Amino acid sequence: MKITLIAGARPNFMKIAPIIHAIHKSKEAMAKISYRLVHTGQHYDEKLSKIFLMNCKFQNLM
Repeated sequence: MKITLIAGARPNFMKIAPIIHAIHKSKEAMAKISYRLVHTGQHYDEKLSKIFLMNCKFQNLM
């Protein structure tokens, strides 16, 4: 299964963080789930985007 997660602003990232973490856990259990994260760039600021990704523990996406 392939899932596309779309986020544009900080509240969106906070809402999808648990989903991404659950996908990673399911992969450890050999589930065939993949995802892509689409950042719409709403209110885009490079420094803030990095902070959001780090706060949500998405470092592997940067």
